[in-house]
Amino acid sequence: MLETVGEKIKKVRLKNNLSQTRFAKRIGVSGKSISAYETNKALPSIKVLGKIEKYFRVSLMELPYTNKEEISKHLSDVLNSINCLRETLQQLYI
Repeated sequence: MLETVGEKIKKVRLKNNLSQTRFAKRIGVSGKSISAYETNKALPSIKVLGKIEKYFRVSLMELPYTNKEEISKHLSDVLNSINCLRETLQQLYI
């Protein structure tokens, strides 16, 4: 299974022995933002991903779903799967 963007960001941070706060300062966001990225509660912007790539010399190609079209398609696929599951469950309980 592919790692999430959050998992990859956390790996970069830990590889560089940085706290969330110190990592955040280096790329110009808050420590709370890093926490949200690492727990997949929020997705970083393309700009933030670019700063991570530049500062820590990692490839954005290694981070999945780095553009809005990919994110939108992925979310759409997930929502379609949830809706299909919901319909199936409703049919079972009717």
